[in-house]
Amino acid sequence: MTMTYKLCDGLVAPHAGRVIEPGAILYSSWGYDQTNIDFYYVTRTTRASCWTVPMSNRITEVTGFMSEHVVAGEPQWFTSWCECRHRVSNHGTVLNMAGDDYTHCRGAYGEDCDCREVRPEPIKPTMHRIRRDTWAGEVHESIHLTSYSSAWPWAGSELYASHYA
Repeated sequence: MTMTYKLCDGLVAPHAGRVIEPGAILYSSWGYDQTNIDFYYVTRTTRASCWTVPMSNRITEVTGFMSEHVVAGEPQWFTSWCECRHRVSNHGTVLNMAGDDYTHCRGAYGEDCDCREVRPEPIKPTMHRIRRDTWAGEVHESIHLTSYSSAWPWAGSELYASHYA
């Protein structure tokens, strides 16, 4: 598993592992009628807590119609929203009537927006309590994310994902 990206000062390189520690990559598998895989990078830990930022995932193999194997990508340090709170993907450069390029925002539903500049905001790491359970004599660590998902240390192998869109 090769991961090459810049890290902020003081952060440990992301790595697969068995415990929740700085630099560890966590994964969450959840969904109903589909399998969503989310990855998280651990930026800091204490004895009982950890702080995470989301990571992208990278498709390694398409296994069938709307299904694939994925691995962790890069930590996401900035939001995909701009100053007007529309998605950064809504911004672009177009030609005006005079043929000059100008930057514009299409807004959430294609309407014009006064926003002219993309200014993504930094993502603040989210704190989670570390949960420790014992199975078959081994301690397993995890974090609770939402009412429907938890995350565990990622071992580095490909994970199956499926979707409808």
